[in-house]
Amino acid sequence: YFEWDLYRHVLLKEDPLVSQPSILGWAPGNHSTIFESLRMRAPQGNGTAELFRQVRYVEIMPPVLSDKIWLAVHARVMGIDGLYCRPVEGIYNTIAKYAVEAGCSKTDRLVVNLSPLRHANCHDMTRTKTHCLKGFPSEQMFPITAAETDALVRDVGGACARGRERATWEGRKVYGYPVK
Repeated sequence: YFEWDLYRHVLLKEDPLVSQPSILGWAPGNHSTIFESLRMRAPQGNGTAELFRQVRYVEIMPPVLSDKIWLAVHARVMGIDGLYCRPVEGIYNTIAKYAVEAGCSKTDRLVVNLSPLRHANCHDMTRTKTHCLKGFPSEQMFPITAAETDALVRDVGGACARGRERATWEGRKVYGYPVK
């Protein structure tokens, strides 16, 4: 189960902007996540287990975000109505993608395989009736804003020359899942 010391070791060694623990179902055979790439993987036939792997997408339940992108993510959170989680996961996955493309991050999004979380899949802890919104909030998937760009140029841009250029970020498309 989740082991902070192991997870922290991966964060310090790989320095990802976005990562997450792998996901296990509550019991063997139970649902964990719809994204196969985010599920915990068993050891291979030779007995070796994968510590972590790069992925194209980190979902909303368990992300670990670098402080380098937090102000930009916060700006996005403040600019949406809060009824959907997709714009939030869209912005942090998109930032990670563009940072790798610009050379500002050596590591794409990561799943730490050997430090998993369990997913109870109850939808809410008290099983109360909830109002779940369906559909995709395309109007909230607006391009990277000037405020988000300011934060990225300042906090991620120090890692590479292209990261300090506004064109690397501002006005660029924010992707829904899965981010290619």
